[in-house]
Amino acid sequence: MEAFGNELAGGCHCGNIRYRLQTGKSPAELPLRSCRCSFCRRIGARYTADPEGALRIGIADPAAVSRYRFASGVVDFLVCRRCGGMPAALTGIDGRTFGIVNANTLQTPLEGDAPVVDFSAETPEAGRERRRRTWIGRVTLPEGMEAPG
Repeated sequence: MEAFGNELAGGCHCGNIRYRLQTGKSPAELPLRSCRCSFCRRIGARYTADPEGALRIGIADPAAVSRYRFASGVVDFLVCRRCGGMPAALTGIDGRTFGIVNANTLQTPLEGDAPVVDFSAETPEAGRERRRRTWIGRVTLPEGMEAPG
């Protein structure tokens, strides 16, 4: 992976799912947002991504990872079956994997307010385009892990 200046590490509470977000932005420059859907509200997730950055996902025990899908059915929320943490979400667009991280699962959580966004009225096409534009487009998955489809 090329050098981006900053590498932010995070993962679920037990460490089964971990990630490294490489970015040219400082932590203070990374955008924060909260989703208004019932799942994200219940887990208190705040999301961040750098479309120009890169994300590397690591998994210690693949059998202890669940991919949770709901609503539009196109996003895989990676949930640890051991600790219940949800550190990242993935989607596939035109054969390419895009990702976003739950900023609350960073080793040093990002500070600041996370504006609440509501995507409930978004068309599937608009959702794909938004993710393509705002999520991380350079994602490395562990060997053997299927890309989201």
